[in-house]
Amino acid sequence: RLFLQVLDWTRDEEENWDSDQEKVITDCFHIGEGTLYEGWDQDAEQGLGRPISRWVDSRYVLWDPAATVGFQRDDAKYMIWLERMLVADAELLYPALEGAIEAETIETFMQPHLQGHYRHRTAAARLSGMMGAPNEEGDFVWLRRQWEKKKVYKKVYFHKADGTAALVIRGEDGEQEALTEELYCCLTSEEQDQLYVAQKMTEEMWETVVVNNRVAENHISAFCKTRRGHGHFPFCFFSNVHLSDESHARGEIGFLVGAQDITNETVSMFLDQLFTSNVGYWQVFKGSLEPQEREKLADIGRKPNTVIETTLGVAPPQHMGTDSSGMAAAASAIPIIKDLADRISGINDPARGERGNRAESGRAIRALQAQTSQLATKVRRHIESGLRRATKLRMHNIMQFMRGNRVLEVTDPNTNAVKPLYMGHSEAEIMAFYNLRPEADDEAKEIKIVNEDGQEVEILVLNDDVAHEMMVERIELTLDTGQEKNKLERMDQAEMVLSTVGPPAIPWVAEQLDWTNKDQLIADIEKNNQAQQAFGQLEQM
Repeated sequence: RLFLQVLDWTRDEEENWDSDQEKVITDCFHIGEGTLYEGWDQDAEQGLGRPISRWVDSRYVLWDPAATVGFQRDDAKYMIWLERMLVADAELLYPALEGAIEAETIETFMQPHLQGHYRHRTAAARLSGMMGAPNEEGDFVWLRRQWEKKKVYKKVYFHKADGTAALVIRGEDGEQEALTEELYCCLTSEEQDQLYVAQKMTEEMWETVVVNNRVAENHISAFCKTRRGHGHFPFCFFSNVHLSDESHARGEIGFLVGAQDITNETVSMFLDQLFTSNVGYWQVFKGSLEPQEREKLADIGRKPNTVIETTLGVAPPQHMGTDSSGMAAAASAIPIIKDLADRISGINDPARGERGNRAESGRAIRALQAQTSQLATKVRRHIESGLRRATKLRMHNIMQFMRGNRVLEVTDPNTNAVKPLYMGHSEAEIMAFYNLRPEADDEAKEIKIVNEDGQEVEILVLNDDVAHEMMVERIELTLDTGQEKNKLERMDQAEMVLSTVGPPAIPWVAEQLDWTNKDQLIADIEKNNQAQQAFGQLEQM
């Protein structure tokens, strides 16, 4: 319970969490793929660290094209994030590359054959003044961040006598850990003879950062399981339509491409016919017009009321246009194009306010709603997959990285009560560091923890032992849309109104709780009331 309250606190403290979630969902529907980065920012909270969630442009995230398992591509061998950063920030992040980073423009990846042309001079050359003006503040560079999973073999040791795993005692607490290769080399030959060695395949996640053509980082990632991490790529994918044969999923726009092409061709054909129908020439018999009258024909377009004097008995000028049959053919193609667009896009007549295929409007709309519900169910599953992965990664990061003493203001979702939450390595350390004390509660008959002001507080211990014991993957997550809570609130209101008003409030309660066949229920109640009134009048008579 307290751990989930800490999870909510991290999202409340992150100001851009809601906006980034909205961006990701928007990308899911508009471009078919929304990507969210879930990591850890050690500089936050004055160096104590805090989880970080960032919207990532899906166009700059690449992964193994062979990844086809699941919506989150867990079977991918690698993932690459092309992050655009200011040169000054990159030099602060990697001091060893200061003065050697070359600025790059956005065309670096769009036009690789012009990469040398778009890449600027080095910072050292700019500072020395050898190649013109100094570096501008707006110069950017691309950081290539790659997470790669590698299969490696590690040695494991077992006792020959009983086949149990060889363990060693480490630390003052007497904790047992598996025997490592380094410790095995420290054993005597007699002790080594009592063990046999086996090979075990494990997986390591390596993180590599490349700036220009220089490797800035290359090490085992902090998210690797060998470092007690979650072992997943730090990305959460929100796919609109998941296609196993494409490296990037695509959304509804992929299904509308064919209809859009047909529409574009049709519009182009109409425009061509429109311009062609207005193209023509003036037929003038030689000698039928005076020269000054003939020159007026060129100004007819600018002067619609042009007066031309013709000769009596001679045929006047006549405008000869092209054949208009092309325009008629284009107009006759409208029903065909409309039918093709409907069939390809799936947007049928009910959305246009018409009765298609002699179907009743209500039936057609219900059929369309059923298809839309099926599509929405699939998309909702994809979004739930991304939200579930983001939550699991954040929970893992909290268990792995959130250390040190800190005080949080958390809210209990059941009682909406705000309490201070004290976190630390151990309960004794937290009690001593913050001067907390236990206090007996006579009414509740329990012991509570209070601070110096006498306020009741909560204590949460986070250390490596707790992180090792808690199985985050076994925590069941459900998507909370707020509808269930709203339904419970409406049920409480309905119960209160029924107990106060009585049966006359049943129609209002039916509307609030959205009962099935509520119209029939209300009609039966009205008939019953009318019958009771009639019987009452008869009794009075």
